Amino acid sequence: MILGLSSSLKHSSAEEWAARMAKLGARAVVFPVDYTAGEEVVASYKAAADKYKLVIAEVGVWRNTLASDLNERTKWIDYAVNQLKMADKIGAKCCVNVVGTPHGPRWDGGYR
Repeated sequence: MILGLSSSLKHSSAEEWAARMAKLGARAVVFPVDYTAGEEVVASYKAAADKYKLVIAEVGVWRNTLASDLNERTKWIDYAVNQLKMADKIGAKCCVNVVGTPHGPRWDGGYR
């Protein structure tokens, strides 16, 4: 078993992020940027994780892919697809989301 953190901690560069994680003893991490950061930034975080032997345990989606508004739903499905592509590209162990809901004020809440 390896231990990790879900917090990306305050940092100003990929190198600083990875070094801080390693210094704390983390060996598994949640990837701290999303695909919108651009390929160069994503690659720099992947390289820093590799340098410090950090397992990229998770890429997050955390968007409502079941939103009742079609435009919002389409936007978040596209986001999820691109996050999944990035997760595959960087070798993340998983890409996560919650199902979401088209009902109620809290998108990730439960409703009858």
